[in-house]
Amino acid sequence: MFEYTDSDLINIAETELNIHYESNLIDIYKLFFQAFFAQGHFITDKRKVNEYILVELNHNGKKYLPYFQDISNGKGLFRVSISVVNDNLINLNDYITLFLSNINHSGISWDIWRDKWLGIQKIILSKWPSIYDLDCIKVITESIHNHLILSHSECFKLTYYPHYRVMALSESDISKNCLRNYL
Repeated sequence: MFEYTDSDLINIAETELNIHYESNLIDIYKLFFQAFFAQGHFITDKRKVNEYILVELNHNGKKYLPYFQDISNGKGLFRVSISVVNDNLINLNDYITLFLSNINHSGISWDIWRDKWLGIQKIILSKWPSIYDLDCIKVITESIHNHLILSHSECFKLTYYPHYRVMALSESDISKNCLRNYL
């Protein structure tokens, strides 16, 4: 599990809001959920990963950008677009290998996550009060209470076509796969 300072949290949210300016509080929640639960959160069957990625590759006519988005304020955790495969920056096998090789279940319980999120939400809403939305807060609260993973908001999906995997990338991964120019 990554540890984040208040400054880290603000930088992560600021980056997200600059890249995906149509994000709402649910999308910000999802971003931090990914940043805390990390790569492969809640994967129960690694054999299904290939199937899921192939379905997305075959049904995704839209490009998701950026190719790589740091979601950890320099700690090595990224959203890696599936478009890197479609655009021949990484071959499919390497993409899947990168995704599966660093799966590290964070060990965060939903109770711990709830408490962390409440602190994050307070910081985010004090810095960006315009994204306050009571309906979003209710959806987020219910999802935490019921241990459900939220999808991006409909607006985010329709605007950005999010098809990516969260990956921990080391300097070795970046060098080996010639990714430095895309980060």
